[in-house]
Amino acid sequence: MYKINVHEIFEKMAKLLVEDRQHELTMLAKELGKNGAQNDFPLVLKLS
Repeated sequence: MYKINVHEIFEKMAKLLVEDRQHELTMLAKELGKNGAQNDFPLVLKLS
């Protein structure tokens, strides 16, 4: 198991939101979801 830097993830997500890069944000969320499922702590992100 590896350590997830939540602060770094949210900074990256905020930057993508500000830059209106919805596609990259969606891909990041999907990747986080995959990693979470593999490590028994799923991270659910709802993007509207």
